[in-house]
Amino acid sequence: MPGFSIVPAATDELHFAKRVSRENMEKYYTVLGWHWDAGAIEASWPATENYSIFARDVPIGVLRLRPDADAIYISDLQIASGNQGRGAGGFALAFVERLARERGLRHIRLRAFTGSAAIRLYQRAGFGKIADEAGKQLFERTL
Repeated sequence: MPGFSIVPAATDELHFAKRVSRENMEKYYTVLGWHWDAGAIEASWPATENYSIFARDVPIGVLRLRPDADAIYISDLQIASGNQGRGAGGFALAFVERLARERGLRHIRLRAFTGSAAIRLYQRAGFGKIADEAGKQLFERTL
């Protein structure tokens, strides 16, 4: 998809990742009666593979991955609200698929909040729901 790129995130991009994650996820936390923990992303940052998603030269999203047995687990895929629906999410999922194949992994897994508009993206990309959890659903795509 022209115009998008994904590169390893620099530590100084953590601020952007925290902001876009909060903008996208805080409403789900509120509905579920959960408290948004601003430090959770920063605390988990060193344990994940972190990527920045760009449209041209402008940062529009963040992708965070971690190993999960025989899979890559998408810990976070956030696209800034003004850039959603333009193909960046699909571009990021294709990037993760390439990584999984290169690493010899057979699955990609992720969680999404129940009722999230992103679920349609995941289903179009071939993910199927494998479990319901409190306020979330676990999805998997077999490669």
